[in-house]
Amino acid sequence: MMEDQKYILKEILKIVDKVKPFGVLMTRDIYDKSVPEGEAVEVLDEFLTELDWW
Repeated sequence: MMEDQKYILKEILKIVDKVKPFGVLMTRDIYDKSVPEGEAVEVLDEFLTELDWW
């Protein structure tokens, strides 16, 4: 499942780069567990860091 999450987050970054929206709204659960695995936290952190550059 982690590879799927990485893939979709990269696709979101591609769309953001193309569309150049004013913002990105994230809804629902960020993690699939109440205490996320370290890798899940790292993946989200990398995504948000990349998103911050837009």
